[in-house]
Amino acid sequence: MGDFLIDDQTNVDLQLYAESAQEFTIYACFDHTTTTGGKQRLKAWFRHPTTDLSILQRRSDGIRFFTDAIGNLCFEKEPIDFIEFYLSSHDRPKRYSFFYAVKKVVKYQYAKQQERYNKQRGISEILTTLVFLKNFCLKIKKEHQHEFIDELYEDIEYIFKDPVIHKCVQAGQFKQKGLRLERCDFLIRKTYIQKIRKILSLVYDLDAFFSVALTAQKLNLCFPEYTTCSDQKLELEGVFHPFLNEAVPNNFSLGGSQHLCFLTGVNMSGKSTLMKSVAIAVYLAHVGFPVPAKKMVTGMFNGLLTTINLGDDLKSGSSHFYNEVLRLKYVAQQITTHRKLLIIFDELFRGTNVKDAYESSLLVIEAFSKIPTSFFIVSSHLVEVAQDLSKTLAINYQCFETTFRHDRPIFNYQLKKGVTTARIGAWIIANEGIVKVLNQAAIT
Repeated sequence: MGDFLIDDQTNVDLQLYAESAQEFTIYACFDHTTTTGGKQRLKAWFRHPTTDLSILQRRSDGIRFFTDAIGNLCFEKEPIDFIEFYLSSHDRPKRYSFFYAVKKVVKYQYAKQQERYNKQRGISEILTTLVFLKNFCLKIKKEHQHEFIDELYEDIEYIFKDPVIHKCVQAGQFKQKGLRLERCDFLIRKTYIQKIRKILSLVYDLDAFFSVALTAQKLNLCFPEYTTCSDQKLELEGVFHPFLNEAVPNNFSLGGSQHLCFLTGVNMSGKSTLMKSVAIAVYLAHVGFPVPAKKMVTGMFNGLLTTINLGDDLKSGSSHFYNEVLRLKYVAQQITTHRKLLIIFDELFRGTNVKDAYESSLLVIEAFSKIPTSFFIVSSHLVEVAQDLSKTLAINYQCFETTFRHDRPIFNYQLKKGVTTARIGAWIIANEGIVKVLNQAAIT
């Protein structure tokens, strides 16, 4: 139990995450964090999907709690960053004594003004943050119960029981000076450093939780229901792509005797969008995040591999077709190793002639249909393949139909059972006036 397989091709296909913060990605949709630590925590969650159900359930429950409990919680970046700087400074005290403290106080009268400022501000920011967090916990505890809030509250109270810190908090004296400055510095950066580090870690969890919760509310996402039954299952009601402002939701399911979806439809009908939507939902479910759907029930997958935007490899000299073959070989090896995978291929063998594509697609899809441990979604324009495999019970045939009205195609983007034979390639070429332009070029 643990690692969830995903590769670079899948990441690029689905636009999950990127090194550049400027790129539009699924991760960017969820990132509303305000602290550096919160951003790092969110990134660590998102980039490390898992098959550990306890981790997923705990994270999902945390996000759900803060989605339902109260409105948004926003931390200020600069104070939290300064706390990190203060706690990590090299001048941390190793011991405390009256004479040591007096020596420090005298030094501050003549030198080391920056060191004193760092201590004063660091202590002030920590005490201010702890008081804010305590009040936040008390507000939630009035109406809701959650182990995360209880843990955070108990850690804060543990520190506040210290007589020196308690006196400072009660008096509202967050900016310390003289001997009390040295005493508080020792308590915070020596005696209670582990507790404060833990509280900071919980703050970063909070920042990440609220960041995801904000997206869940904004996009009306749902929380996946995980099932551990022996028969693999994937059920999505109202799944949609989070990038689309007016997305058309669809229902999609695999399970029982059917573990392969053969998807047909003309270009622009919605095939690729559906496949990406399903894949994104599965990925997010294995991160413990809410998913773009009205409802989701899923078993645990060991990985997700997509082949949607596969190109040539000019560096190695491989053609598009040969790249497809190599990709298939890699996928086959991963199925053997990881077993329970979701595999998606958008238009198998588009890099070769129709006859080769037909024969190759037939061989591969038939082989896929004999592997019940994994789920497959394969789109194709070769409806003849569907006809030849029509008696294969493991295949679920789905399509996006296209109708014509006033000599123009109408797309409803609604998934339905069956196979469509609609074609619009010639219409698109004619509608764009390509032949007319070419004929004019021939004349001139």
